[in-house]
Amino acid sequence: MGDLGTYIPIVLALTLASHLNLGTTLIFTGVYNIVTGAIYGVPMPVQPMKSIAAVAISDPDFGIPEVMAAGICTGVILFALGVTGLMRLAYRLIPLPVVRGIQLAQGLNFAMTAVKYVRKVQDFSKSKSKGNRDWLGLDGLVLAIVCICFITIVNGAGVILAIIREPKVIKGFNFGPSSIQVIKISKTAWKKGFIKGTIPQLPLSILNSVIAVCKLSTDLFPEKTVTPTSVSVTVGLMNVVGCWFGAMPCCHGAGGLAGQYKFGGRSGACVALLGGTKLLLGLLLGSSIVKILTAFPVGVLGVLLLFAGIELAMCARDMKSKEESFVVLICTAVSLVGSSAALGFVTGMVVHLLLRLRKLGGPNQIQSFSAFWMHNPLPYNKNEDDTKSVYLSMKKEVMVDAGVQWTKHGAEIAEAHSLSRFAHMHIDAAKNRGERLLDGVQSWVETAGTHISIAEHVLQEDIRNTAVSMAIDSKFKGFYKDYGKQFQISYKTYAPTILENA
Repeated sequence: MGDLGTYIPIVLALTLASHLNLGTTLIFTGVYNIVTGAIYGVPMPVQPMKSIAAVAISDPDFGIPEVMAAGICTGVILFALGVTGLMRLAYRLIPLPVVRGIQLAQGLNFAMTAVKYVRKVQDFSKSKSKGNRDWLGLDGLVLAIVCICFITIVNGAGVILAIIREPKVIKGFNFGPSSIQVIKISKTAWKKGFIKGTIPQLPLSILNSVIAVCKLSTDLFPEKTVTPTSVSVTVGLMNVVGCWFGAMPCCHGAGGLAGQYKFGGRSGACVALLGGTKLLLGLLLGSSIVKILTAFPVGVLGVLLLFAGIELAMCARDMKSKEESFVVLICTAVSLVGSSAALGFVTGMVVHLLLRLRKLGGPNQIQSFSAFWMHNPLPYNKNEDDTKSVYLSMKKEVMVDAGVQWTKHGAEIAEAHSLSRFAHMHIDAAKNRGERLLDGVQSWVETAGTHISIAEHVLQEDIRNTAVSMAIDSKFKGFYKDYGKQFQISYKTYAPTILENA
């Protein structure tokens, strides 16, 4: 339930403001959760496309046909980028500090929105705050603070509290799924959906729904493989299929993944369980489930969103250099101030390229940023000594910066040499061990040959002894046979004489 902090408010707002078919959305998003959980093996979330939802909530003329047209167009483009391999190329080219800046901005945005949910009473149909929230009550500040302190009670508690707050919501349930119909989209709806929905949504989907999700998945689950190609294809297929039947345009989100991880999600089974719950609710209750969502404590949603934002923002901790941290902060600041991830992305890319050019230029060609910003160009001065001193001070600073850079390079080279020596030691040890093993094998081969020779000799001796024994037996048999014949002849000769004498 870690990603419900962003799922429920947007779905509820679209249902109330734009008459979104909630039953159909629950069925399709439930299937999405089950399939993606089985494919990736990580708690891959299914989130609404925020930019399209924002346009639909704020613009009364941007209805369901326009929303679905925007979702289909975005899905087709993402699917094409994934199939052609261009998304994988973008994943490799976009530097990590820029992605971390987008994640940090999204996390801080979630946290600020969460604080607003906790402090203010929300009107999701108009995306506005009504006023300060009461301290007491089943949707009060005290409940939200308790949920923050004891985060384990949040999972599932919101639904129970919603029923306790408004017991009448149970009476209005209509059992059975909502009717699923194909959405008819006119040419005007296609045009308006692409211009107002797809164009602002596409950069956010590429950065946050594909690239940032893959980066975050690698950070949280290094043993699992989540590729930008597969994520782009699944997001595209979800919208190309579901939007034709009125399901909310969906994508994966780094914030939802962070929320799932923060609340204990470690495998695809947790989102599959969530998907099964959505599917069951969509089939049993259909769109009547919106009544319980309107009574859901918004303060509890704020707690879910707060911890998801903190988890997402903490991903920016792995920046190791000042340059990388500078790019992250610039990208985050522009994204928050300009309310546009695309604008922050462009600014971050420009700053990153400038820093790269600075490194490639070398100390003798391009002076350091500190020297450039701290000193003006050489002023016209009648006193040559003053001009020369200014020049020497600037040159000294440049040389100091160059010395620092070369010292860093020297340390890196020394570390590389150390690692090389360490590797050669292991290679030599492995070589010696291999030679010893080879000698041992040869010794065993020689020993085996000796044993074979002995065995052959023994076998030959046995065969010879057996032959001699057989020959001796045969000789004795012949002797006794001849002796018997002679005795028989003698008996026949002397038998009559013996009988007569008797």
